[in-house]
Amino acid sequence: MNKIEYEISIVKADTSHFEGICRVENECFADPWSEQSIFDTLSLPEYVYFVAQDELGEIAGYVAMYRALDEAHIVNVAVLPKFRRMGIADKLLKKMKDYGLFESAEPAAVFYLEVRESNTAAIELYRKHGFTENGVRKNYYRNPTENAVLMSFDYLDAAENL
Repeated sequence: MNKIEYEISIVKADTSHFEGICRVENECFADPWSEQSIFDTLSLPEYVYFVAQDELGEIAGYVAMYRALDEAHIVNVAVLPKFRRMGIADKLLKKMKDYGLFESAEPAAVFYLEVRESNTAAIELYRKHGFTENGVRKNYYRNPTENAVLMSFDYLDAAENL
C-alpha cells in the first residue's frame, strides 16, 4: 500500500497550535501531559515548541524542550500514527537542535532527554543525531511501568570529533 504524500513544514509553535499539540500528545502517549501543562509551557520563555504541519495546517507532530542555563532538555517528540515513517520526527529533532545551537539567544552546550527503553525506533533516531546513552532511570514511565534510557548530546564533544 502506498503512503499518502504530505507537504510538511516545521514552524515555531505558539498558542495558536495548542489544540493540535494536545491532540498529538493525547494520541501518542499513554500518560500524556495535561492540557493545562501544555498551555502553560507554550507561553513560558524557557520552553520552545516546534510543530510539523501539513499544507492544510493539520499538526502532524511536535517537539518541545526547555532551557536551563546552557542545557537544553528535550521533553517530548511525537508524531501522529498516520504521519509516521515519513522522516517527520527526524526533521523536528534537527530543527530543535539547530534552534538550540544556533538560533536561540544563548546556545545550548548540551541536550538531554529520556526515552522509553522499549522505544528502539526513537533511540535509533537520537543516536543518528549524535545522542549517546548515559544511564537508566528505573521505573520512570507509567502505563506501563518502564525504565527510561537517559541520553545526551554534547555539542562541544561533537565539534571536537568533526
